[in-house]
Amino acid sequence: MKKIALLFGLLAFAGVAAAQSVGIEVGKVLAIDREAKLLLLTDRSVWTLSEIRKESIAELAAGDRVEMSYKKSDQGPPVIIQIDVTHHASETGSAESTEGTVLAFDRHANLLVLKDKSVWPLDNLQPGPPPGLGAGDKVRIEYHTDKDGKISVDDLIVTFK
Repeated sequence: MKKIALLFGLLAFAGVAAAQSVGIEVGKVLAIDREAKLLLLTDRSVWTLSEIRKESIAELAAGDRVEMSYKKSDQGPPVIIQIDVTHHASETGSAESTEGTVLAFDRHANLLVLKDKSVWPLDNLQPGPPPGLGAGDKVRIEYHTDKDGKISVDDLIVTFK
C-alpha cells in the first residue's frame, strides 16, 4: 500500500512540475516599466518581473541583452524567475530590423500594424511611407531604439506587394 501511495505522490509531483512549464529565453530589451514590473523585448514579447529583486534590474536599460529563466503564468505574461544581463555599450541606442506583413496602415495617425499585431510609429520616417502601402504588403522595417526605449523607424521597404 505504501508503494502505491508513494507512486501516486511522485506522479502528482511530476504533474505539478510539468504544469509550471519552466523555460529559458534570450532577447534584447526594448523597454522596462519598473513600477508595473514589466519587461518588453524587441520581439514585442512582454515579461513579468514580479519575482525579481529591484537591485537585480536597477541598471537594466533598453538595448541590453538578457537571458531569462521563466515560468508560464495562467494569469498573464510569463514570470521571470532569474535574469542575467549584458549591458549595451552604446549610449545612442541600437539599430534593428524586422520583417512582416502589413495588417493595416493609418495614414492620419502615421501608424503601421503588422499581422503579428506589432504597432510601428512612422512619425520620424523620411520622406514618409511609400505610396500605396497597404494590407498584405510584405515589409522590412529598419529602426533604432534610443537609450530611453523609444522606437524610431529609419526606413520602410516594401519587399513584396
